[in-house]
Amino acid sequence: MKKIFLLLVVSLMLVGVVSATDISTCEELQNMTYDLTADYYLTSDIDCSDTVNWSSGAGFAPIGTF
Repeated sequence: MKKIFLLLVVSLMLVGVVSATDISTCEELQNMTYDLTADYYLTSDIDCSDTVNWSSGAGFAPIGTF
């Protein structure tokens, strides 16, 4: 029984790791808007202050809606 439980836990952990997309840049963060159903994992702090210069000054576009 312990082996089955351990196998289930490891399997669930691997599914979580495989299905999440790593986000480490401003571009990757912005691209989340193309797939709002996916799982994402922020891998580090991201400084996106320079995005004010994107899109002819429009900056970072909102991701999704409220």
